Amino acid sequence: MTVNFILLLIFTLINLILAIFIYFKNPKDKINVWFSLITLSVALWAFTNAVCLRVETLKGAILWSQISYISAILIAGSFLYFSLIFPTSISALNEYQPKKYHKIYLALAVPLISIITLIPGFTIKNIILHPWKIITGPGLYIFAIYFFGTMGWAFYNLIKKYFISQGIERMQMKYLFLGATLSSLFGSFCNLILPLQGDYRFVWLGPVFTIFLIGFTALAILKYHLFEIRVILTELLVGVMGIILLVLPFLMPSLTLKALTIAIFLLFCIFGYYLIRATHEESKRREEAEVLAARERILKEEAERLAKERGKLAEQ
Repeated sequence: MTVNFILLLIFTLINLILAIFIYFKNPKDKINVWFSLITLSVALWAFTNAVCLRVETLKGAILWSQISYISAILIAGSFLYFSLIFPTSISALNEYQPKKYHKIYLALAVPLISIITLIPGFTIKNIILHPWKIITGPGLYIFAIYFFGTMGWAFYNLIKKYFISQGIERMQMKYLFLGATLSSLFGSFCNLILPLQGDYRFVWLGPVFTIFLIGFTALAILKYHLFEIRVILTELLVGVMGIILLVLPFLMPSLTLKALTIAIFLLFCIFGYYLIRATHEESKRREEAEVLAARERILKEEAERLAKERGKLAEQ
C-alpha cells in the first residue's frame, strides 16, 4: 500500500468520526446536521480517491470516478446551505432563510448528478489506468460551472454576514471564511485546474486539503461551547490517535511487530477511556462551579437589595 492511499483512508476515518461526533453532540441543531453532511461528503470524496488509486478495472475506475464527482457536488451544495444557516443569529434574517433555496439546489444538483451517472461518456469518456488519467467530456465543464458557482454563492453569503457580524460571531466568520478559502484554492487547483490541463498526478491531494475547511469550521462551531472545548478536543485527539494505532498493525512486516502494535492499541484504548472520562468529570465540576457562582452572585445581589430596602425602612 502506498503512502497516499493510507493517508486518504486515515483521512476518511477521521472525517467519519468527526461527522458522527458533531451530529450526536446535538442532532436537533441544523448547524451540526449540515456540518456533519459536509464532513460525510468529504469522507466519501477521500474514500473514492483512495479506491481510484487501487482499482484495476476500467469499469470500476469509471464508477468510482463518477462517485467522486458526486461527492464534490454534495460538498458544494451542503456548504452553500451551511453558509445560509451559520451563525444562527444572523441567519434568522429573512434574506438568509434557506427554505426558499431548496428548489434551486434540487434544480441544479439533481440534473448534474443524473448527467454524470446516466449519460455514458458525457463527463468521463475514458480512463487510462497506468498512469492514471481521465479523458473527460463536456460534462466536466458543466460540473466546474456548478461547483464554482455554488461555492461562489456560499462565499458571497459569508462575506455579507462578516460585515454585519460583531464580537464572537465575527471571529467565527473569519474562521469559516479562512478554512473555506484555503480548501477551495488548493482543492480546485489539484482537482479541477490541473485535470483540465490533463495532469492527474495530484488529484488525491484535493480531499486532504479539505482539512482546512473541516478544521476551521469545527473551530467556529465550537466557539459556541467555550466550556466544552477541552472535552471535545480530548475526544478528537483520542479518536485520531486510536485510528492511527488501529491501522499500524496492518503495516507491520512481521507477526511480532503486529502483536506489539495491537497490544499498544489496546492499552491506548484503556488509557483513552479514562482520560476522556476524567476530562468529562472535570468539565462537569467546572460547570457546576459556574452554576454555583452564578447563584451566589444572584443571592448576593438580592441580599444587597434587601439591605438597601431595610435601610430605607429604618430611616422612615
